Amino acid sequence: MKKILSLLLALFVCLGATGCGSKRPEAAPSGSVESQADRQADDQTDDQTDDQAEKTRDFPEDLAAFFRENGIEGLEFWILQDAKDCDFSGCTNDPYVLGSQGAYYGRKYDITPTGESDLSTPFVEYFLGCWPDLSDKEVYVTDIHITDPDVRIYGLSLENTLAEWRETLTGKGYSCVRDYEGYRADMIAVSPDGTYIICLNSHSRSISVIAPSTNREGICND
Repeated sequence: MKKILSLLLALFVCLGATGCGSKRPEAAPSGSVESQADRQADDQTDDQTDDQAEKTRDFPEDLAAFFRENGIEGLEFWILQDAKDCDFSGCTNDPYVLGSQGAYYGRKYDITPTGESDLSTPFVEYFLGCWPDLSDKEVYVTDIHITDPDVRIYGLSLENTLAEWRETLTGKGYSCVRDYEGYRADMIAVSPDGTYIICLNSHSRSISVIAPSTNREGICND
């Protein structure tokens, strides 16, 4: 009888310790699904913060030296140059450009703006715009459109092949893609710091150097 009572007492103690056979909830370990979800949410927030961070403008102090060092010929201004530092005297103003803070043809081009595209006439046109967002007050050169085959960037011109451009630009740290933030071209090279792109179009025989601006307030450019 004593043995039976001892067995029953031992069984009662065992069941009490284990919660009557059910597994007790444990504290979530650091690698649990719940913790991973929290970390993923934090990571996504950090990524969004990074994406929304404004790009930093890093413009060369000595533009002439920068052009020489990078094999840039035939240009008078460079992308993201402050409009206040640009002397457009002698340049032809293009009054037909919409959604811009101004547009000017280079001094060497004898062009009468008509509002129509004329691919037969070589030129370089500089467009001004607000950057990094269209709502900002700072105005820079945000687009350089080139159809002149004598203009060179990194020693290359419109006479070079896309393969030659890709090899040179990737060697300079650019990332080559087909489309970027709504821009499409035969090849788009994103600058190492992500502030501008170089677009090459074979069909129109043109090069565009563009600093894309965000449009947080939905400003209409028409």
